[in-house]
Amino acid sequence: MWQILNISEEPLEILPVQELPEPPSDVKLGYGLDIILANMKYFIVGSVGLIIIGMKLNSREKKKKRKTKTAKVNKQAILLSNERTSKMIRLKIGGTCKKGKKVPITVFIRNPSPSPYMDVKVRGIFPKQIRINTPTLNFGKVNPGEVAKRVWVILPTQEGVFQIKDITMSFEYKGKRYVGVVGSLNVKVI
Repeated sequence: MWQILNISEEPLEILPVQELPEPPSDVKLGYGLDIILANMKYFIVGSVGLIIIGMKLNSREKKKKRKTKTAKVNKQAILLSNERTSKMIRLKIGGTCKKGKKVPITVFIRNPSPSPYMDVKVRGIFPKQIRINTPTLNFGKVNPGEVAKRVWVILPTQEGVFQIKDITMSFEYKGKRYVGVVGSLNVKVI
């Protein structure tokens, strides 16, 4: 903040203009800030390009981490036969699927063994046209002879036939991990 304390009647003193020395002849004019300003569009395009490349590489790295995580779990698990898996799990679509309306898909897990199943989970890969909050259903513990049920609530955004792919069931039984592949489920949206 400036304050004017005194106004003088005298004219302002003008100093002589000083000329800057010329740069050496081997250095070209237009260096420094002039070069940056003249080429600003290239810097902006390059910066945006680097940001986009960084985002792509980051997303690829995250996908690889997710794949290796599931691969480690599946390597340690024992794969069940399709016949055995089909006796243990059942999927039921509740009603007609209409575009923009929520539809329940009920998943039933049956434990035919004499010991409980621990940490039971059912996963599915849903297409982009079907919105879902949790693609993994956690059943927890399923006791012998018990039939447990959980519900996926889906919201179709387009009409057509869509597949919920790679529906897998995993659980622990007597200290070992088991995985059963159900396959896919077709959802017809009208």
